Amino acid sequence: MTALGALYWLGLAGAAVAVVVYFVQIAILRKTVRLVSGAGLFFTGIGLGEAAIAMRALNPDRATPGAVAVVALLIAVYFQAASAFRQRRAGREPPTAPET
Repeated sequence: MTALGALYWLGLAGAAVAVVVYFVQIAILRKTVRLVSGAGLFFTGIGLGEAAIAMRALNPDRATPGAVAVVALLIAVYFQAASAFRQRRAGREPPTAPET
């Protein structure tokens, strides 16, 4: 498997993870704020899938810009998903008493 082939499959897997994390976040925290703030993760995942498909459709000698886009979107999905899970953990902690 070539590097572009591996990047294609990583892009599709990253897109699937982004969409799943978005819906898991909505299912666990049913707040409109989560729905709106998580939309960036959802649409980044959709864009990542489209970029991976477009990259594979190009000749390997012209696929470098698509490969750069896929890598950048994979990084964005990683950071957005990590932020979503960090916010979920923070939202589930019991409230602390105010200091006096």
